[in-house]
Amino acid sequence: MYTYSYTTTTVSEPDMAAILPGLLIGGLIGLAFGLVINYVLTHKVYEKGGYPGWAALIPLYNTYVLYKMSDINIGLFVLSIFLPIVNIYLYIELAKKFGQGVAFGVLTFFFAPICLAILGYGNYTFEGKNKETKSRADAKTNA
Repeated sequence: MYTYSYTTTTVSEPDMAAILPGLLIGGLIGLAFGLVINYVLTHKVYEKGGYPGWAALIPLYNTYVLYKMSDINIGLFVLSIFLPIVNIYLYIELAKKFGQGVAFGVLTFFFAPICLAILGYGNYTFEGKNKETKSRADAKTNA
């Protein structure tokens, strides 16, 4: 019938020692590049919501800020740390704050940087309450 033959190759220790630093450096460069791209795409959403754009850089804090922008209970934020699927509700509520529907919110869960860039750089206005709006209203009332 059929005859199969297999050949295996192993990477020697000196070869692995030569490859490993390149893999580590390449991985770190890729991670840094990904973080910069994510920041560039999403920081406008934070600014429209009345928060500083740099909040998009800090892990967990960026999600916390999105929960505050969406007026969602912070208890769900804690739950989302352990069950990320909870963030679907976050993105649906955030999409509603920008005048979008449920479908856009679900898409944002799967393609967050792209959809947040659409909200941030598009002609969408943030319709929720935020720090800037509150402080401007207080300033007008006191004047």
